[in-house]
Amino acid sequence: MKRSANTHQAVVVAGLLALLLAPGCGGGDDSEADVDAGQTDAAADTGPSGDSSQDAAAVDVASKPKPKPPNVKLSNPGDGAVLHGEVTIEATASAARSHVAIAQLRFKLNGSTFALLNKAPWTLKWDTDNVAEGKHQLSVVALDTAGSNAKHSISIEIARSGPSIGFSKPAQYALVDGDKEPVELTVTVGEPAPTEVAFSVKQGSATLKLDTLTKAPWTTKWFTQGRDSGDWTLIATATDSKGMSASTLRHVVLDRPPTVKLVQPDPGSTVGGVVVVKAETGDDLGVAELRIELDGQPLAAKAAKGTTFALSTSWDSSKVGGGKHVLKARCIDSGGHTTEVSLDVTVDQPMTAQALSCSDVAFAKCDAIPPPSLPLKGKVGLKVVISDDTAKPATATWKIDGKLLAELAKPPLQWLWDTTKVADGPHQLTVKAYNDKGDSVDLSYAVSINNCDLDNDGHLSDSASCGGDDCDDGAPKTYAGAKDLVGDGTDQNCDGVDGADLDGDGWLSKASGGKDCDDGDKAVHPCVDDKAGDGVDQDCDGSDQQGCDDCESCTLDAPGGDGCVHLAFNDGSLCKDDKPCTSGEACSGGECKAAKTTSCDDGNPCTMDICDGKGGCVNDKLADGEGCGDGKTCKAGVCG
Repeated sequence: MKRSANTHQAVVVAGLLALLLAPGCGGGDDSEADVDAGQTDAAADTGPSGDSSQDAAAVDVASKPKPKPPNVKLSNPGDGAVLHGEVTIEATASAARSHVAIAQLRFKLNGSTFALLNKAPWTLKWDTDNVAEGKHQLSVVALDTAGSNAKHSISIEIARSGPSIGFSKPAQYALVDGDKEPVELTVTVGEPAPTEVAFSVKQGSATLKLDTLTKAPWTTKWFTQGRDSGDWTLIATATDSKGMSASTLRHVVLDRPPTVKLVQPDPGSTVGGVVVVKAETGDDLGVAELRIELDGQPLAAKAAKGTTFALSTSWDSSKVGGGKHVLKARCIDSGGHTTEVSLDVTVDQPMTAQALSCSDVAFAKCDAIPPPSLPLKGKVGLKVVISDDTAKPATATWKIDGKLLAELAKPPLQWLWDTTKVADGPHQLTVKAYNDKGDSVDLSYAVSINNCDLDNDGHLSDSASCGGDDCDDGAPKTYAGAKDLVGDGTDQNCDGVDGADLDGDGWLSKASGGKDCDDGDKAVHPCVDDKAGDGVDQDCDGSDQQGCDDCESCTLDAPGGDGCVHLAFNDGSLCKDDKPCTSGEACSGGECKAAKTTSCDDGNPCTMDICDGKGGCVNDKLADGEGCGDGKTCKAGVCG
């Protein structure tokens, strides 16, 4: 039968209208014609009952290719899963045509929509506690922007009596490392008792099955070699005899200890002076701090960022002793792990030497060579002390003003120097010291020698070599012209007597505290015979009358003839010599001689030591500023 153009147009319009009115194009809650992901395009055209009653009105439309429905699938949970509590529903969806997009996903339980998602990700949390226990159909319907739709359905079971399960090891968000020792995974389970517990680990979208246990203890081990560092999810699923299961999650961080290396100096090397110490480190998650230590003490430290880091510092090895030392690099990562590495180096310090002067022949009491202000005198012990961590002392050569003094061919490098063989005055003392490797050190000292004025009183010794007027160069209060204290037993003015005796008659002048009334005439003193009427007071008694006292308590004196007679007492007769430092006097051969002489010298150069005439002593302090030897002066009775 031939149709007119108008008739044909009417049929097309009717067909389009039928498509618009068909289920799936109207968009009600449950009115769309759901297309299972595996259906053909033709199947998507049928109504709810599957009939084709609309074909008569849409012959021309039906003869054209139908649009391809979108792709949709429930990826979680799986078909037949037993669920309880809150679960995660995950779906995947994509349009079948390039110019079309997914507009919406509808999630249905037993045909009733309970959730809508209008954009990816197509994931939602579903609380199954509001769903009756038993078996149900879970579906997802995808609608694209062209009006096409598709559905995917699975069977699930809601059960709330599965085994209870929870992780006891490791702790939540613990830092773990199972490269050398495996990480222990332990769960505790409750009733009903499970028939198995399956362990797995997950990072990102990748899940790795570890172990399935069928009896307690519910513990397994995870070796992490070859696994990426970072966040991991531990999963344990307990299943009972009815097939009901429950899962528990534990989040941990796989964090390996950092690596660290000392790249400078080389292990076992010998170093000296300024040494560059460099350490390098790395960590899978991040370095927090890098430290360098010397013999356990901080040498350098710096906070760090990133997964790699280097630290360099300069070490002045001259500030430590020679020999072996330990350098250590210690790295702390962002997780608190610590790794350290150490190496040994040998510090070779330069040879050093010191010359010392010693006051004893055992060379035990030694000090630095004194400056010129403290002159050397007499015999002085000299020795060289060599410090070298890798060599031993060998030889030393001493010189004075460039002239050889001594050559010491072997240790100990010490000798006794007689300074009296060198002229007094300033000199340059030098020594060249060697170790057994041939290294040497030159030392030079400005010194002063004083062997003619040992007491530093400004008067040279009266010895033949010095030619001075100091009769006691060990006593700073004794020299020609010094004040002589009568009766102290000391000839301070070096005139040969204990006082002033200018005429040398053995009697001190009255001016110096003595009894000689004419110190310019040897024939005048208290103990000579005085001739009457000669105009001279020979015995210093103040008159020109005859006097016969010879001052000897052991003689009987009397005038006789033109002069005097002196008769000696018997030996052993008691007498007194009027000397303050003697005692136990007795006559012998007409002279009074002492049995004992007392010494009042206290050894202190800053005291005046005098006998008190009663067997005792008086030690008076000298005035402050008086010289006491070696360039020192008295203060408060102390030489310093």
